[in-house]
Amino acid sequence: MKIFLSNQYFYQAGGTETMFFKLLNFLKNEGHEVVTLSVFSEKNIKINGVKSYFTKSYLQQNKLKIPLNRIFNLHAYRVTKKIIEKEKPDIAHFYNTSLMSPSPIIAFLEKNLPVIKTFNDYEHICPDSSKTKWSKFCNKEMSFINCFSCDRRNVNPSIPVIIYYNTLIKKFELNIFKKIHCVSICKIIQNALMQSKIRSELIYQSIDIPKQVPKINFTGNILYAGRLSKEKGVKYLIKSLTIVKKEFPRVKLLIAGDGPERSYLEKLVKKLKLENNIKFLGWLNKENLKNLYENVDFIVLPSIWQEPFGLTGLEAMSYGRPVIAFNVGGISEYVINNKNGFLVDVFDIKSLGEKIKILLNDKKTLLEFSKESIKKSKEFSDDIFFKKIKKLYSKVMLY
Repeated sequence: MKIFLSNQYFYQAGGTETMFFKLLNFLKNEGHEVVTLSVFSEKNIKINGVKSYFTKSYLQQNKLKIPLNRIFNLHAYRVTKKIIEKEKPDIAHFYNTSLMSPSPIIAFLEKNLPVIKTFNDYEHICPDSSKTKWSKFCNKEMSFINCFSCDRRNVNPSIPVIIYYNTLIKKFELNIFKKIHCVSICKIIQNALMQSKIRSELIYQSIDIPKQVPKINFTGNILYAGRLSKEKGVKYLIKSLTIVKKEFPRVKLLIAGDGPERSYLEKLVKKLKLENNIKFLGWLNKENLKNLYENVDFIVLPSIWQEPFGLTGLEAMSYGRPVIAFNVGGISEYVINNKNGFLVDVFDIKSLGEKIKILLNDKKTLLEFSKESIKKSKEFSDDIFFKKIKKLYSKVMLY
């Protein structure tokens, strides 16, 4: 079978790309021909045996045409039509392709070819892509009234953006998604799509299950791994350490990641006199991150928005490192409070600090959580993911 795969980035940019390349390599190893479409970038990689095509994003074209190219990118449409004519793919699977617009999907629909789209975020159904209202999940469909009255502590979209989403995006883009086979990576995205009357099949993201799990050495080290941006809530984790330090003066928080908030967070650490307790490691590749799990006891994910899933937390659990997190988004679909980790109310710095102290002080609880974390992580193995994808492809091809 010849399969068309599309993702806007053809390099490792985040969790979406991790799953995209994982699927690409699986299909190739299964003997399928794979053809890809992504956006032009100097960072793009080459994969042997894969025909890769590239197009301009709507941001790489005339700035005055950005609002229209966002919903119909003529360049991407023409490139896709040429790919269909030349390569004759049997099925198309789109991941994150918002920079290309839905025009490649339209090209496939015009030829009556089966189309799948995996939704990894809220990009198409929320003006600020967060689905977060007062730190909780926004349980209302996107509309002028709901979006104008929405008060967030994360990102506040401008009035033109709200108008744009509730007119062009809602009337054009969402109607296209109703005509194809949609996949959600977690229940919270599935629920968000249903608000816009878009049905989707639930297929969780997956992780590589390690063959050997390093034992917990009770180092007193805590890990945060992820982007350093406002919605990730790292400042609340840093502030919670002032509570923890009173009882555990040698506690060490390792921060692996980079982003626009790094400078602010480093200044905050100095202001709170936590320089001896917090170390910024910068961005780490997957292998270095996996090695780091051996030197920490657990991981903390203080996201303040409706984080769709969070592969890092699940990966840490597979290494026997429990998760403490704010109770948001898809994280609660694998972290079960008081069983394999702790879920804390968003912005509750005091409770976050208290939960950290429990795992630093109570070795028995830490080991129990570690055992349950390993057990839970196996429900999200690559083998399970690939089986569901194969089943989906077979079902879609019958339509």
